[in-house]
Amino acid sequence: MSARYHYLPWVREGAAHALTNPDTLAAVLSRSGGGKLSVLPVKLLVNDRTPVDVPLRLYGPGDVVGIDPRSVLRTDPLARTADFEPNYLACIEFDNPDFPWLFTPAAAGVNGRLRPWLALVVIRRSDDVVLRSVRDLPLPQVDARAGDLPALIESWAWAHAQVVQMSPQQPVAELLASQPDQNLSRLLSPRRLEAETSYLACVVPTFEAGRKAGLGEEVTAADEDELAPAWDGTKPVVTLPVYYHWEFATGSGGDFETLARRLKPQAVAADVGRRPLRVDSQPFGLPSGGVLQLEGALVAPGPFTRPAPTNAFRNGLRKLVNLAAGPVVAPPVYGRWQSARETVPTDAGQPAWVRDLNLDPSARAVAGLGVVVVQKEQEQLVAAAWNQLGDANAVRAVERRLEVAVAVLGSVVRRRLEPMEPGRLVQFLGPARKRIRTSPETLHAALARQGLPASFSAPAFRRAVKPVAPSKVGFPRTPLPFQAIATQLGTQPPVVGVAGGSTGAVTGQVMTETVNKVPRTAILPHIRYRTAATALRDYSATFSQRPIEARVQFGFTEELRTSLIAGLDPQETAAPRFYARVSAAAGDAVEPPATGDSLLFAPVFPQPMYESLRDLSPELLLPGVGTIDLDTVTLLNSNPRFVEAYMVGLNHELASELLWREFPSDTRASYFRQFWDTRGIPAPLPQLPPIREWDPAAGLGESLGAGAHVVLLIRGELLHRYPDALIYAVKAKTPKALGTDEKLPLFRGRIDPDITFLGFDLTETEARGTTNDPGWFFVIQEQPTAPRFGMDETRDGPLDSWNDLAWSDVGTAPGANVAVLARTPTVPTPGGVAWAFNAAHMAAVLRQRPVRMAIHAGRLLSAKPPPPPPRR
Repeated sequence: MSARYHYLPWVREGAAHALTNPDTLAAVLSRSGGGKLSVLPVKLLVNDRTPVDVPLRLYGPGDVVGIDPRSVLRTDPLARTADFEPNYLACIEFDNPDFPWLFTPAAAGVNGRLRPWLALVVIRRSDDVVLRSVRDLPLPQVDARAGDLPALIESWAWAHAQVVQMSPQQPVAELLASQPDQNLSRLLSPRRLEAETSYLACVVPTFEAGRKAGLGEEVTAADEDELAPAWDGTKPVVTLPVYYHWEFATGSGGDFETLARRLKPQAVAADVGRRPLRVDSQPFGLPSGGVLQLEGALVAPGPFTRPAPTNAFRNGLRKLVNLAAGPVVAPPVYGRWQSARETVPTDAGQPAWVRDLNLDPSARAVAGLGVVVVQKEQEQLVAAAWNQLGDANAVRAVERRLEVAVAVLGSVVRRRLEPMEPGRLVQFLGPARKRIRTSPETLHAALARQGLPASFSAPAFRRAVKPVAPSKVGFPRTPLPFQAIATQLGTQPPVVGVAGGSTGAVTGQVMTETVNKVPRTAILPHIRYRTAATALRDYSATFSQRPIEARVQFGFTEELRTSLIAGLDPQETAAPRFYARVSAAAGDAVEPPATGDSLLFAPVFPQPMYESLRDLSPELLLPGVGTIDLDTVTLLNSNPRFVEAYMVGLNHELASELLWREFPSDTRASYFRQFWDTRGIPAPLPQLPPIREWDPAAGLGESLGAGAHVVLLIRGELLHRYPDALIYAVKAKTPKALGTDEKLPLFRGRIDPDITFLGFDLTETEARGTTNDPGWFFVIQEQPTAPRFGMDETRDGPLDSWNDLAWSDVGTAPGANVAVLARTPTVPTPGGVAWAFNAAHMAAVLRQRPVRMAIHAGRLLSAKPPPPPPRR
C-alpha cells in the first residue's frame, strides 16, 4: 500500500493544549478580556475543597535567541543551488511537528488558522542585502526591504505539519506521538521568485518580542503580553535577526511540467541521418561510382533502399586495395588484421563483411572516421596501452620456461606413456583422474560409471600387481590381465540369495514355519528365540527375490588409451594453463596465435567511442541533426552497419599504429568494443563481439546480433535541467492506455547542448504496433522526491484541478508575495480542498505532483508504416 501525505494546519503538544484564547488574526495578538499572554492561569483544588489560582509564566517569542540547526531536516532548494525553478516556493522543514507554533500563546481560530512564531522570508541579494554578525549579539541580522516581506496577518497560511500515513486507517494522533520519522513541520515562503536571480532565505521571528530578543534589545512585559508584528509595512527597511539561513539562485525558468509540456511529438524528415555522397571523378583510373548515401549512427526510420556502387567501380576498387598485400602503398583493406585476409574476397568469397566494408565507398568513409579518431588521439591511446602492458620482459622470461616445459613433457609422454597398455595407463594416471578428460567426461567419471573403485589406482594396489622377475613372488614379467582384474574389481558384490528349489536350503518359507512352531508362551528363552528367528527371516526375505547380477565387463580399449594420450599432450594443455594465469591491467592476456610465438597482449579501451565521433562533429554521428527543431521528441533507428564499419576502422588503425611502434600486441585483437554509452544502464546493450569471431557469412551490419533499435531522441531544456528524469518504454494496453510491461533503455547518449537520445530493445514495427498489437508508449517521468510546492508558470486550458493552478490565477507578479485573501481561485472538483481555508488546505493546493508524460510511438513516426523486413 502506498504512503499518503496528510497535512495539518497546526500541532500543539503538552501544556500548550491548555491555551484557549483563539487567534483572531488581529494585527496584535492579545488575550480577550485583558489577560496577559505570558501567563497561563491554572486552578488547583487543595484538599478537594479550597480552589487556589496558580499563574504559570509561559515561554514566548521574546525568550528565543536561536534555534538548534540540527532541528532542520531539509531545505528546498538545497544550499547553493544555482538553477532552482522560479515557479516553485522555497521551504524549510523541521523535525518537531509542533515547532512553528511552539511559542505562539494562542489557540487556533476560525477554520484552524494559527499564526506561527517564526516565518521563512526570501530576500533578493544585492549590495545592500548582507547578512552580518554583530559582536555580543546572539544572532546574525539582515536589513530587509518592506517589499521583500510578506504580510504577517496571513502567516498562518505558510506553516503546516505533515504526517505520512502508510494506510488511511492509521490514526494521525498516534503517528504524531509515536512515529517521529513519519511527521515533520514546514514553513513556506509566499514569495514568487524571479528567474536567474540570487536569493537569501532566512528564518526570522514574526512577533516584535522575538525580533527584539534576537537583536539583543530589551523585551518588556508589554511586549510579551501583547505580541505586535515584527513588521507591518510602515517602515521601508526592517532589521531582522536570522535564526537560520541559506543562499540559492533560480534558473532561466520552467519546472519539469512546464518544460515537458513544451515538447512536441513529431516524426523527423526522411533524410535525417543521411546525406548524399557523390563518387565520381575518381583517381587511379577508377570509374564513377554514382551518388551514394553516407549514413550516420542514427538514421530516420521508415523504408530506405541503400544505393550501391556499380560493378565496374567495385571491381576497380578491389584491384586497387588488393595492391596493399604487396610492397605497394595503396588504400588499406579495412579489417585485414582481424579477418586474417590480405585481400578483399571475391563476390562469392568470405568474409562477406570484409567485402561489403571495402568495396562500398559509403562504408569505407565511415571506417575512415575511425582512422581519424585514432590518429587524433594516438599519443594518449598508445600511452594507455603501455600502461596496461606491465612488465613485458618478465612475461617473456616465463614464456621461455614454458617452451622448455613443453619440450620435456612431450618427450616423457612419447617415450613413457604412449607405449603403456590401457589398463596400466589408467592405473598410472589414477591420482590425477579428476583432472584428465576422456571426452566428454573426466577419467574419474568414466571409471565410476563402470564401477571400477578408486583403489584400482591406489599406491598399495599398484605395488601388489607390479610385474616382478619370475624368481620372485608376484606377477611375472608378462602382460598383466588388467581387463580381468578390472572386471573382477568392477563387479558388484554378489547377492546373498538362494536358488529356488535347492534341497535343504533355509528359505523364507522354512523360516516362517520354524517361527510358527515355537510355542507362544511367556517363557523367556522362547521369546528370545522367536525374536531372533523373526529377524533372520525378515533379513533373508530381502535377498530371496533379487536376481543375481551379471559381472560388469570393464572396457580397457584402445580408444580409451588414445583419448588419454591426447589429453596429456603438453602442446594442448600447458599453454592455456599458463596464459590463463598471465594478466595485465586490462584483464587476461591473449594466447599467441601459433605455438612458439611470444605472448601478444591486447590493450582494452572500454570508453564509448561514439563520444569521440561526436566530438569531431555531431553531423558525423547524426547527419542533419541541426534540422531537428527545439523542444522536439522523436524516434530514430540505430544503424548497426555504421557502428560496425566505424569500429573496424578504429581497431584496424590502432593495430597498425601499435605495430608501427613495436608494441607487443595481437593485431587480431578488438581493442575497442563499446560504441554506445551503457554506463549506469541496468540491462545494457552487449559489447560488440570480437571482430575475428564475426560470422564470415554475415554481411556488414549483421554481427551485432540484435540489429537496429529504436532510439528516442529528445531535444530541449527538459533533460538539461533534469538529467535524472526517468525514461522508459511501456507496453500499450490500448492505443490510449498504458499496460504493465516495461523496457528500460539499452544505452544513452548526448549531443551538446540540448539533445539526449536513448536506445530501446524494440523494432520500429514493434514500437508502432499493428492492428492486433497496440504498440508501445515512451514515458518521461519526473524523479519522485520529497513534496515540493508552487504553481505552474502558465496555463493554456481550464483550471480543472489544483494541480493546474498557475501564478496568473492568483495575480502575483514575479518578485511579489502571494496575498492569500486578495483573490480566491476555484476549481470545479476541488476534492475537499479549498483555497485559503487554512494552512493544511494551502499545502494540498500548492503541492506539485511528480509529472509523468507518456507518448505513443505512433505519434513519433511517419504515418506510413515500414514494409516488413525481407526474409533471409
